[in-house]
Formats: sequence, structure tokens, C-alpha cells
Amino acid sequence: MRRTTRPAYTVMEILVVLAILVILGGVLSQTFDGFHSNTRQKAAADTIRARLADARSKAMEQGTWYRLALHSDGTRIRLAPDGPDFATLTPDDPPALDSRVTEDKLDPATAELQFDSDDPHPQNADGWTTIATVGPYGTCKEDAATVVVKEKDFQPILIRVRGVTGTARVVPPKNGGQR
Repeated sequence: MRRTTRPAYTVMEILVVLAILVILGGVLSQTFDGFHSNTRQKAAADTIRARLADARSKAMEQGTWYRLALHSDGTRIRLAPDGPDFATLTPDDPPALDSRVTEDKLDPATAELQFDSDDPHPQNADGWTTIATVGPYGTCKEDAATVVVKEKDFQPILIRVRGVTGTARVVPPKNGGQR
């Protein structure tokens, strides 16, 4: 009796291919985790810098003072016209392009303020601490503030507020990036 061969794979060949796929999947999953790294922390830092730029442009456009403040919980920032009613103004939901009041959540990142001087920075009764107050000429009252944006397991991002220009820039950590 003559045996005919069929084109097919053996069980052993299939198991070898599956083993290779499992190994590749394990290696690639670790690589994809690296892509996510601290993107949410960077997004929070970008939001803070963008809101400071918004404060400057709105103050100059409207000829009034604007305040950017950080809530005591460290997860929210608020941009609104400066004044006694700063904390009680309601933000637009959803925010409009010409919105006077904007509030952003930084979750899961958090932020805190560091000050170069030993003077305590006043906290509003409603839990808001001023990051910057920008005037109609684009200058900022505060010049000694650094916003530290943190996320678990990542090096903090430091944002330095520049008083003369009313802008912000990311600065390297003082300890050279060591934890």
C-alpha cells in the first residue's frame, strides 16, 4: 500500500510557533509599557504652561488682571479674572474658546508649588493658591514660584514662572535628576 503525504503541520511545529509567539508577545508588551511612561504627567505640565499663556493673552486682550491658581488637593488648576470672586466664578462646561473661567483636572498627576523665598505664599480661603497673577501688560506679579508636577514612579517635572515676561519654562531638577 502506498502512503500519500498531505501538506500539513505536525503538532510539534505548531507548538514551536506558539512558543515563539508567546515569547515575542512578552517582549513587546514590556516595550509598549515604555511608550506610556509619563505621558499623563507631561500632559499636566503642558496644561499648566498653556493656562499660563492663556492668562497672559486674556489679560492683555481684556485689559484686566488674570489669576492662575492651584487647588490645595493638587489635582486642579483654575484660570479666572483676579478679584475677590475668583473662587466662586463658575467655569463653562464645556469650556468655550473665549471662556473667562477655565478649570482643569491634572489626574493622575498632581502639582504643588515651591517658592524660592521663605515668605509663606497666601492660600485663598477656598483652597486656591496663586501660581501667577498676570496683568494687562503681560507681566506677572509672582516671580519666585516653581510648579512641581508629580506622578507616581516618575521624576518630577519643574515649571518655573518668569515674572517679567509672564511665561513659564521647564527647568531641570536641582539634584540633577536623581530621586
